[in-house]
Amino acid sequence: MISIFICIFIFILGYIKPKTTGWILLSLSPLLIGINNLIFYTDILFPLRWEQILFTGSIGIMFSKKYFSRIKSIILNNWPIFILVIYLLLSIVYGIIDPHITLLKWFLLQEYPSYFAIVVLCFALIRSYDDLLKFKKVILLSTLIIVVLIFIELITKFNLPNYLCFSNIQFCDESSLHFNLINSDYVFGIQEPDIRRYAGYTGDPNLTAITLSMFMIFIIHSLYVRKNHTLEFIFLVVCIGVLFIGQTRAAIFSFLLVISIYGIFKYKLLKYLLYIILIMLFGYIFIDSFSAYINTFIENRLLNGQANIDEQRLSGLIKSLEVIKESFGLGVGGTIFLVSEKYLDDDDTTGYILHFLVGGIPFLLVYISLLLSMIYDLIKSKQNINIMTEHRLLINMSILGLIVGMITQVFNENSIMFYYLLLYSAAKSSLFDKKISNRF
Repeated sequence: MISIFICIFIFILGYIKPKTTGWILLSLSPLLIGINNLIFYTDILFPLRWEQILFTGSIGIMFSKKYFSRIKSIILNNWPIFILVIYLLLSIVYGIIDPHITLLKWFLLQEYPSYFAIVVLCFALIRSYDDLLKFKKVILLSTLIIVVLIFIELITKFNLPNYLCFSNIQFCDESSLHFNLINSDYVFGIQEPDIRRYAGYTGDPNLTAITLSMFMIFIIHSLYVRKNHTLEFIFLVVCIGVLFIGQTRAAIFSFLLVISIYGIFKYKLLKYLLYIILIMLFGYIFIDSFSAYINTFIENRLLNGQANIDEQRLSGLIKSLEVIKESFGLGVGGTIFLVSEKYLDDDDTTGYILHFLVGGIPFLLVYISLLLSMIYDLIKSKQNINIMTEHRLLINMSILGLIVGMITQVFNENSIMFYYLLLYSAAKSSLFDKKISNRF
């Protein structure tokens, strides 16, 4: 009952103080949503998670007099959100097909309510380029915290989700693979005892690295708009170094591919990329610990260790094909997490294949359509409105972040829908008001 009272209190705060409550929720969400099995208060009927706090707060904000009409107008005039609704409805239908999932459990334990919540928050709060700049600061601060926690983990072996989970079991879902992956060494298939992959703020090395690769894109905006951007450049170099240390190939290659292609059309960025390559080369030659990580990445993730990784992926692909054959390509229902655990025995696969296994071709097409529609809508919107160059560039950062995430899903199965919606909704909302067309 206490969890319910807390949610009611958050709802009232959102209704009475929508702007303040909204920015607090928006500022905390990029980090707290990543620990999606963290329980703030244990309740048999209603275990309180960040998803429930975010959802109830956003409902209060949506029904406040200040934001209701704006949120309603954007949602009704936004076709990617219409596709999102179809995606969520299909997710519910496929979810409750599985006998292990009830509608109540879906609402309490799944992340779907947070999708709706983050869209509402961004559509309510971000009205202009100035608001989008505040959002960028939230993303960059989240990036900084992620990097700091990674360094703390590498130096001291302290991992926040690990500590919360095993210091007091009530803080986490002990049956969750998300936390069962964590152990004292964090080796994850890497043999050298002194070379470890960080698990990061999410407790999952892959999800942490993918989130970092999507967020650090926004540092590029500061390189363009700030005259003295030495600190931003150093921050970008550190983030790229941390990305390599994490040894998540999907995140590394996706980020480098996207910014390299974008750099072809932006000479200034291409110049910075060359500087970064020289700095990384310098670090590889003169910093033993960094070169050890790079050598381990090459050895275990690209060369010799690649055989084990590919064997696991091949096993996952074979099992996926068997499931597709048995279900006649119509899917088996449930959620992507349950399908991965039940049918694939947690062998590696991709986010796209998992959607195919859950709902067949219709579900996969809706998923891909949703991702592509968000990118297309942002590109089309910024072309049809006269906005400042800095604003247009910041919209581009959201688009690049979305593309990075989409590419990672070709190689990885982590669910990052929340981050897709976060980047899209913030950028789209800043373009909605007609007054923006006069700011040129």
